[in-house]
Amino acid sequence: MRAILSGCATAAAVTFLTTSNSAAAEPKRVLLVHSFGSAAPPFTVESTAFETELVSKMGDRVDLDEVSLDMARYHNREMQEAIVDYLQKHQAKWQPDLVVPIGAPASIFVATYRDRLFPETPIISASSDRRILPLGALEKNAACVGQIHEIPGLLEDMLQIAPATKNIVVIVGATPLEGLWQGVFQKAVCFREIGVVRRLAEIPNKIE
Repeated sequence: MRAILSGCATAAAVTFLTTSNSAAAEPKRVLLVHSFGSAAPPFTVESTAFETELVSKMGDRVDLDEVSLDMARYHNREMQEAIVDYLQKHQAKWQPDLVVPIGAPASIFVATYRDRLFPETPIISASSDRRILPLGALEKNAACVGQIHEIPGLLEDMLQIAPATKNIVVIVGATPLEGLWQGVFQKAVCFREIGVVRRLAEIPNKIE
């Protein structure tokens, strides 16, 4: 599945880059925005596959750069503003022809600050569920190549295997993104006599 997604993302990127209005002789500049650090599978698996395939298709005609948000540690507004400031200064010397956020946190960040950072630059959100993107994120020269996680179907599959199940405990983290997923799970179980969804921050430090 990840190979298929990276292939689709690469195909979309090549289409965007080969139809852009920038000078044909200049290498196309692609900025990868990582949600987490450089060793955060499965996102690093997909980003590596995307980079490798894009270079193999375009060769010297592409100039890649990347930035990591490390959203697992720095998801507060102050740190995000610092990243915005860095990217604004970065673009004074290196303006991308295409921006590719990898993963939902990066996709949400780019969509949230697009007017300030990339108002006219094409965006391809990779490895994201489009349902959690901000409203209007895909309306202007933007696309999403990702998957939709069917949580109700997941629960139904579990109940078919173990129909006597009455409680399913789902533990998510404490970031705003994981709070969204908590809501998705709660909505999926609200019509069933199952389900306990807990956030990591709500769990006692010591569990007896």
